[in-house]
Amino acid sequence: MSKATQFLTIAGGCALAWLILSLHNVLFPFIKFPLCLEQILPVIPWECLIAFCAYSMINVGWKLVTFVDTPEDYKSLLKEIDAAKEDLRSKGLDL
Repeated sequence: MSKATQFLTIAGGCALAWLILSLHNVLFPFIKFPLCLEQILPVIPWECLIAFCAYSMINVGWKLVTFVDTPEDYKSLLKEIDAAKEDLRSKGLDL
């Protein structure tokens, strides 16, 4: 199972559980849920979104802090830039 499939399976299961619990008055009118559950359920998606955004920002920040430059990559990138410039010049673009 790939990472994407695993993520979609877990996220889909959580979304389905949240949907069933959110619609408990319609699906299970004979079961009374605690008041705290009814107050917490509507904000769970927002909390998940905020947690995902925080994780993403921390992950990108950490990757930028621990980014390692190598001289070989720098030279390779300059060669690719020069090749792109030459290709554009051959097509008539004035750089």
